[in-house]
Order: sequence, then C-alpha cells, then structure tokens
Amino acid sequence: CMVTTGPIDGPGGVENVAFNIMKQLEENGIKTFGVHAYESYKNPIASAIKFRSVIKSIEKSKPDIVHTHDTSGYWISKSDMEYIHTSHGTWRHCFEYTTKSLETRIVQKLASSMEKNVVNNAKINVAISNFVKRYVSEEYDIRKKMHIIHNGVDTRKFKPRQTKRNKERLTALWVGTNPALKGLDIALAAAKIAGMKLLVVGVDGNDTQGVKYLGRIEPIKMHTIFNMADILLFPSRFESYPIVPLEAMASGVPVITSDLPG
Repeated sequence: CMVTTGPIDGPGGVENVAFNIMKQLEENGIKTFGVHAYESYKNPIASAIKFRSVIKSIEKSKPDIVHTHDTSGYWISKSDMEYIHTSHGTWRHCFEYTTKSLETRIVQKLASSMEKNVVNNAKINVAISNFVKRYVSEEYDIRKKMHIIHNGVDTRKFKPRQTKRNKERLTALWVGTNPALKGLDIALAAAKIAGMKLLVVGVDGNDTQGVKYLGRIEPIKMHTIFNMADILLFPSRFESYPIVPLEAMASGVPVITSDLPG
C-alpha cells in the first residue's frame, strides 16, 4: 500500500515517485494500491480527521507492506502498524517560501510536528538523497539508520523526441505545484527577456502573449509535455532531489536550474 499526501495520479514530485514505484511493482507481479491523506498541499492538516478512515481501509486490505511519504502517515504512526517511510524533504522548507501569515506559521509548526512523529516511528526510513538524509536527521534528531534511494526516471517513456525543434522561437517549460518555491516568477521573467514561449504545468493561470498555462497534467502524460519543449526552466529556491530535471534530461531537453545542494 502506497500512502501519499495527494492523489497518486495527481501533480507533484512525491506523487510522481510513488506512482512510478507502484508501476514498477505491478510490472513485476506485485499487487499495489494507493491511498492519499490530503486534497491540498496548502494545508497538510486539513484532512487529518478524514484520514482516520484511511487507516481502516488499510487494515481491512491487510497489505504486506505500507509505504508512507511526507506527513501522509501521521495517523499510521500513531497506531501499531509497521511501515516504511520515505522523506522527500521537510515541511519547514516547503513553507519557507510561502506567505508568512499567522495561519501559515501555525500550519508549518503542526506539519513539522506530524512529520517528526512519522519519521521517528517508521520501521524503515528512506531518504531520496544524501542531502535529505542529513537535514532530516538534524531537523528531527533521527538516531536510527536512514537508507538512501535516489529518484529515478522510466527511460522507456521519457526519451528524446524524433522531430526537429523550432529554431525560430524556443519553447521553454516550467513544471511545479508550488510557484513560490519553484521560482515561477523567475521563469516568467527569464522567458520574457529571452523572447521564449513559456509553457506552465502544474498550476492554473491566465494565458498571456507568450505564456500558456496547461494546469494539471497526469504523470502518465508528462513525457508528451517534455517533447513539446526546447528547454526546461527550473529556478527553484530549494530542492532535495527533484524529479522534473531528471525527466527533462532523459527527454533530451536542456535544463537551466538553480545552483542548489539538493
């Protein structure tokens, strides 16, 4: 059973990773199913009461392995259920680049407390990079061993396109669900200065001359989006081990990104 914050087939790097893990397991004859805790990353505790019912569905299905991501396993961590947990970062860093309102600060503290509980009570802890392992261990004072499994890409699906690219005007691509954290403002400014058309994936917006918002794209269709682009703009303000640049490079799309340790 794969447990994520948002729908498995929805936008977001964490969900994308979980989706790919489930797909690989299914291809190897292992039955999987997914459940999600929240409807929105903006308020990770909004669906906490609702998620109690998810535990009942997991217990009823009696899976051999329960694999949680982010704070999705909070109520599981409060039960006697054993689980594997993968850390993709921390909620403190996620909220660091959002509005500093009182509500946001309260949600950040609660989410961080939930995340600490999930990590400390996991049977097995996994981090997606050495960087994540280091700061999650320091943030939550983790004493137990944390394994490292890097994010990967299905190169059977993400591969360079065969058609020639438009040399007259380049098409840039930005992908994300958190505009402030992922630097959408920087991408918009850069595309305008360079005279590039910009495709924005993962968030909604009003189309303007040179900018088209594609909204949510299911992970299973993302390879077609990369084949529409000449370059990926990924000026993120914080990262742990992002999957979007990996998918772009596998698709033969050059990447311009921030110089960050993640």
